[in-house]
Amino acid sequence: MITNPNILVVDDNAKILHNVEHMLETENYNVLTATNGLDALDILEKTEISIDLIICDIMMPKMDGYTLYKSISDDPLFFDIPFIFISEWSTPDDIRFAKLLGVDDYITKPFDESYFLAIIRGKLLRREKKLLLTKKVEEKLLPLKIDDEDISKSEKEEALCIVLLMHWDELKGPKLIRKYTEYEDLPYAIDEISLQIFQTIVSIFSDVNKIDIQGFLMNLEKINLYCYVYFDTIPNLESEKNELYMMCAIAPKINYLESLRIEEEFNKCLNEIKRRIELDLKQVYNSIISFLKF
Repeated sequence: MITNPNILVVDDNAKILHNVEHMLETENYNVLTATNGLDALDILEKTEISIDLIICDIMMPKMDGYTLYKSISDDPLFFDIPFIFISEWSTPDDIRFAKLLGVDDYITKPFDESYFLAIIRGKLLRREKKLLLTKKVEEKLLPLKIDDEDISKSEKEEALCIVLLMHWDELKGPKLIRKYTEYEDLPYAIDEISLQIFQTIVSIFSDVNKIDIQGFLMNLEKINLYCYVYFDTIPNLESEKNELYMMCAIAPKINYLESLRIEEEFNKCLNEIKRRIELDLKQVYNSIISFLKF
């Protein structure tokens, strides 16, 4: 678990803000507070502390929770911070709307303290795994020789996007099955990078059957690209074993909300593979490129 995680709590109700702060501090979490979305953004932008989780009310003055969440989701510095709504709005439609936006969880007020803290621990543990994966992948990419001196600025700004489908072979490790891109002269060794990502993730979990992160987004700072990876297991009818597949989208920029749409596309793709339907990777590529904002 992350040592003394930093949690930002945003609520305009002073009593609730105090109670939540007390609950979290009792669990040795460091707590920062704000009474509206604007103040929360100000804290995120100005503090030198890395925020590990955001807990936010919905209806607040100056900036509501929905607007704050959208601002954070579009920001490459903050998009991967787990975000939880706490609200008195408790109808199924309220909760469904928030989940469709992409928030990590939705807790209705009033809430049970033990239930609340269990959710917090779960989200922080998941974040820790994602941070570890990203760090390990970056370490794997360090030895790669990437020379982009001959790549012009205009080329870098093109809508470079690659979609890849990979499979884990028990004897040989990661295997690239197919890829699609309309960028003919790739500036980086994308095949090698994607295989390194797959290899790293499997090595962290030590067993392909124990990978419990279905999909996640990361910033590959070494090559100035974002990568969204998605995992699923598919039964092998001959061996009666489950085989691990990974789909990967790499682009100059992918925000959190876009990653959720990519996840939907990849989920449909792997379901087609399960049903033995021929996968049209070009169609998947065109669908993804239609909503990415470069």
